[in-house]
Amino acid sequence: MTPRDYLYQFREPTHLGDEEVKVRVHELQEQARARLLALGRRPRLRVLLTGATGFLGKEILAQAASDPYVEEIVSVVRPETIRDRRTRRVVRTLSAGSAARCC
Repeated sequence: MTPRDYLYQFREPTHLGDEEVKVRVHELQEQARARLLALGRRPRLRVLLTGATGFLGKEILAQAASDPYVEEIVSVVRPETIRDRRTRRVVRTLSAGSAARCC
């Protein structure tokens, strides 16, 4: 067995205080508002959504799909495996490509 030397370095916490968080959120909202105004009255937005099959992802996907300004949604999803109930052996793997072909 090879001896190993381990060195752990701890950083000071970089958490922002409540007031700093509020200021930062306000700044980001103003920047987003300015960018939307620059796009004109009817902006056509593209959304990249990861985790669309999760609890929050489903809700975000539904809201983005119903938003009139969202033109396109690209969603990254993991393939789903279907297993035999008795043996737990993988019977089939469903992916976006196979789902598009099968229906």
